[in-house]
Amino acid sequence: MHQCKSGRHWWLNKSDADKCCNGWHRELVVAHPALGQQLPPDAQHTRIECEANIGFVWVKGPSTL
Repeated sequence: MHQCKSGRHWWLNKSDADKCCNGWHRELVVAHPALGQQLPPDAQHTRIECEANIGFVWVKGPSTL
């Protein structure tokens, strides 16, 4: 387990821990195959829900939430 910069979060991968609380955030991505959409190749924790592909990607910059 790897701890992030702030010490508040733990990650299995060191690369995820290095990004967490260090100018990056994770965003949920939803792609609809029926519309010809695909998840980005770097999407993690992918799954299918309601006929849509769902995953998370790291994005540099502040969160828009």
